[in-house]
Amino acid sequence: MNLSNSSINRTIQHARNDSFDINITSTGTDTLINTNATFYEQNLTSSMTLNSSWISINPNFTSTIAAGSSRTYTVNLSIPIRTDPGNYSGTINVTSNGGNKYLNLTVTVPSNGSWYLVPSTNFSYNRSFALTSAGEIGNFTLVNLGNINMSF
Repeated sequence: MNLSNSSINRTIQHARNDSFDINITSTGTDTLINTNATFYEQNLTSSMTLNSSWISINPNFTSTIAAGSSRTYTVNLSIPIRTDPGNYSGTINVTSNGGNKYLNLTVTVPSNGSWYLVPSTNFSYNRSFALTSAGEIGNFTLVNLGNINMSF
């Protein structure tokens, strides 16, 4: 049995999805029987562990792969909103009668400091204040769309 990759690195923003394919090939003259792909939460990068709820593998099981043939498994990644920036890692283990193969998966979630202001158009406030007096000119709301704390 052979895998098309032994490691995959992806950069995905929070609240976004991505996918990639793994080709599992039956090498030699034997048919692979009961091929299973399973994700294991495992810290490979001394950073953070990739959560298994963020990963789906389709299909995750194939009853047979004929000798000399391949089967494509699609790995879908879904990074939740507000996921902290950093490197997340884990392992996909592929097992069959042909043995075990491992694919190391690392996902980098970059910092996102995006925000918007409400109200966003036509600010018109006609107020006057004395030179040494504080005053209020209106209320504004800053909405943080990113995955980092913001200070203004």
